[in-house]
Amino acid sequence: MNLTPRKDELRESPFNPRVMNGEALEIESWNSCNSPFRSGYSLIEMLVYISVLAVLMGVGYAAVYRSMDNSVALRRNAEDITRALSVGEIWRADVRNSGSTVRLENASSEPILHLRKSGKEISYRFAEQTVFRRTGKSGWTPLLRNVKSCEFVSESRAVRVWRWELELLPQRKKLNHTRPLFTFIAAPSAVDPQ
Repeated sequence: MNLTPRKDELRESPFNPRVMNGEALEIESWNSCNSPFRSGYSLIEMLVYISVLAVLMGVGYAAVYRSMDNSVALRRNAEDITRALSVGEIWRADVRNSGSTVRLENASSEPILHLRKSGKEISYRFAEQTVFRRTGKSGWTPLLRNVKSCEFVSESRAVRVWRWELELLPQRKKLNHTRPLFTFIAAPSAVDPQ
């Protein structure tokens, strides 16, 4: 197919840029850089593209920042859960090895659970949003921090069991999907370890 018009079809006109002095211009010369009608992007188009790119980058940055923040919060929650479970297992082992000599002291605002294990007394105390543990007459050692509430409860089932309910303080001010609430149950052994 031939795109060049025939000589009889050419008319010189200010509205026909393909004809100049009665001669047909080649198509390539019309699209050359010397032409006043160059194809390309206008300034307005460029500003629109730049603004769209800026909006997309802003949304992407916000999404990355939020995901990093959620990742840090998830890691902290996992560490709190791991710490609470390990402390709960220590408490359960102490109760199981204590025999029937378990005593709860609720006289003060700080509940203290006394356990007798192999001639030594092990005590658990909740004060100042921290669970403390003491072996013998030594000082109180912080075992678990950032505790919202702590309760030691004795229950009579087929055997006497002790229940420890523990609620951790949430790390974030926003509502979490999970409540950091733990319940540990242990039964003292039937024989007193003296």
